[in-house]
Parts: sequence; structure tokens; C-alpha cells
Amino acid sequence: MENIEDILPALEKRAHGQRNASLLFHFTYSKLDVRGIFFGRPLTLLVGIPKKNVGWQCDVSNGRVSERIPSEAYRVIGDVLVGPEGERSNAAFFRQLKQALAQAASSNELDNCSVTDEQILTLLKACRTGDKAYDPDGERPFFDHWRRVRPGKDSLNKIQRHFGRSVREFCYQHAVTGVWTAEPKSSSLLFLTPDIATKEITRAKCT
Repeated sequence: MENIEDILPALEKRAHGQRNASLLFHFTYSKLDVRGIFFGRPLTLLVGIPKKNVGWQCDVSNGRVSERIPSEAYRVIGDVLVGPEGERSNAAFFRQLKQALAQAASSNELDNCSVTDEQILTLLKACRTGDKAYDPDGERPFFDHWRRVRPGKDSLNKIQRHFGRSVREFCYQHAVTGVWTAEPKSSSLLFLTPDIATKEITRAKCT
């Protein structure tokens, strides 16, 4: 895992001054145009390579960026990560990802970092995956609603990637899971406001 603990406070501070409390960043890795969004409230990260139609999310509340990604994304990145002896590693990619995050946290170009709803939904759409080991419900990348059903491990992991660690724990405690959809709904950006999400989870528990 790549450690971003040293830049996480600066990322949070910078994000909270932006639209959607989020930071947009991008970088080029071996001719791959990589786009990313840091979400300051749930402390999650959305990374995508739009031209290859791949993307993924991860929780970064513990200051670590998980290197576990869907198989489709790994194949895209892996094509340019072959070492001198034929070995493959995504470590170099994640080091550059951290550099891009550090630059976003310290950049003076405030307007370029603001994130619109449309940009978020477009990048989320790239997170569709057929990798069942990563996400059994991977063909549905958008949040729809809460349901009073005790969530399994895979459901909790997906909730955490979207809503962050605290909402995951809240769902576990209240036996409420997330329901996902293939197309964006009016509720699909609920993860931007975890406090409202927990209120909706409480209501779902009582229905």
C-alpha cells in the first residue's frame, strides 16, 4: 500500500474549500491519461483511465492507498509495468499517484481542482467491472438506496469504497446494506455527505 498519511491533512483541508468538498487531479503514466478525485468528507479516492474505460475506488481514511484494483484496470496498467525480467508490479503507478495527490494538495490553481457532479458520475461509470473477486456486484457502480438486510463482507467493502469507513461501520451496526444500480440516480452522489447517509441508514433500519 502507498502511504499518504503525510499529505492527508493537507488534502482534507484543500478539498473542504472546493465544490463537493473534493479535489480533481490528473497525471500521465506511460502515455495513460489518469484522472482522479479525492473526496474530503468520506475520505475516499476515485481513480480512472477514461480512454480505457476502467476505474476503481478506495477508502484512504487510514492514510493508505490500497493497491487492490479490478482485473480490467490491472491489465491496462500492467501493459506498461513489465520489469526487466518480465515481472509485473503496480508499485510505480501508485508512487506517481501519490505525487499527483501531493501536487493537488499544494497547488495554487484552485479553479482547476473543483469537481462537478457530472465529472464524478462520468468517472464512476468507468468503475464497472466484471471482476467478481473484486466486486460481485461490479456491473452496478452507482448507489441507489439502503435496504434493511445484514450486509456481507463484499457489500461492506463496497460501501466503504464509496462512503468511507465510518459509514461501513454504521451499516454493520444497524444491519443495513447498500443497493446499487447500473445507471446513475438522484441518490448516486449521497456518498458526498456521509452525515446525511447515516440518517438515511437509520430510517431504513426502521422501515
